[in-house]
Amino acid sequence: MKLKNIIYTLLIAISLLSCEDKIVEFDMPDDSTKLAVFGFLSPGDTITSIYVGTLSPIVGKYLPQKIIDKALVKITHKQKEYVLNFDESCKAYNIKSNQLEIKAGETYSLQVSLDGYQTVNSTITVIEGENKSLEFDKFIKRTRNYEEQLVLAVKWKDNPDRKNYYALAMDVSSANIYDSDAFEQNPKMIMYDDENWNGKEKYSKDLYLQGYRDEAEIQIALINADEHYYMYHKKALEQDKYAENPFAEPIINYSNIENGVGVFCSYTKQIIRLKWKNDE
Repeated sequence: MKLKNIIYTLLIAISLLSCEDKIVEFDMPDDSTKLAVFGFLSPGDTITSIYVGTLSPIVGKYLPQKIIDKALVKITHKQKEYVLNFDESCKAYNIKSNQLEIKAGETYSLQVSLDGYQTVNSTITVIEGENKSLEFDKFIKRTRNYEEQLVLAVKWKDNPDRKNYYALAMDVSSANIYDSDAFEQNPKMIMYDDENWNGKEKYSKDLYLQGYRDEAEIQIALINADEHYYMYHKKALEQDKYAENPFAEPIINYSNIENGVGVFCSYTKQIIRLKWKNDE
């Protein structure tokens, strides 16, 4: 599985699904040289998951090799160490919130060790504040080429007086995305920062859906992310955008994992849902 698929799977999973639904696969040959660690902390989550794999650096990118299930994964909080256990169903190292609660504004350190590899480390302070202002701004039904089409858009209010980073993630059932300007880089997500609109309302571009017969549902998540989350996904999207251009300069993926690659970061989220039926 390519790096971009891991990113998209993780983003949608942490946005819209429970731990039991999170599956991240590494299926490339085992000739790796680095540990790859992906950890997303969010206050209120019932389970914290850390994904560990091996990677091999190639031309500025990192290609995933395989899942590691025998690493020693520890999170330190307030000078107390917590060991995470590997969960085969999630393909991740997990710990429940009744054992380790993730709290906004507090600092957590991650350490992953495995024989034959350098021990990797990362420390973050969990993002403070939640943005619960996401709402649908537009919902229009129209006919195009004899088929009913929905035009959707969303908006939210930026938290003022601080730097904010956002991801907008989408999941659609029983419908097709058509000619979407809103998610132009990837059919299911887009990244924002609040430069030039701090404290103001942000309006997404239009999203077009069609191809549903009876009824369909869309879920959109607004992720209020820290800088590590934002930079990692932003660079990954840039890699994907220029992947087919042989003249493009290699884009080095963002990482805040010492002695390895990947990301250890934090976020909060709001999810809104909309169901509709075909008028026919």
